[in-house]
Amino acid sequence: MINALKPETEPSAPVRTRGLRNLRVEQTVEPEPQKSAPKFVSLTIGFKFDSSQITPESAATLSSLAKALLSDELRTLEFMIEGHTDAKGMPDYNLKLSQQRAAAVKTYLVQLGVDTQHLTSQGKGDTELINTQDRFAAENRRVKIITLTP
Repeated sequence: MINALKPETEPSAPVRTRGLRNLRVEQTVEPEPQKSAPKFVSLTIGFKFDSSQITPESAATLSSLAKALLSDELRTLEFMIEGHTDAKGMPDYNLKLSQQRAAAVKTYLVQLGVDTQHLTSQGKGDTELINTQDRFAAENRRVKIITLTP
């Protein structure tokens, strides 16, 4: 889980050229560092039906996540906790429920020792379904942890 969230830190390679004599160099241009896509993990966290109460079965998953976030590699980074729902129910209700679930995961992680200032939570409702063929599929009900800082 640590490697899935740890940003890539590839040093930019220097530009290599053949040696040329009598060449006057007026300016050296450093290559622009390439930005990589944000790192994230998508976790299926169980909640009691129609609530933001985390199920006991999901406690182990969140404990593993907290352990990873407290590791030396990740402890100074910032993360976004995104809550997602399936399409069952009204969009406004799903948005509110996803916000509550993301906040519940944040609270749980803070209780396990993760610094609250390194965590932000937001709900997405049913706007970013993984399974668009079955809008009510269980895999659409998830929490996504995104690395915000390199």
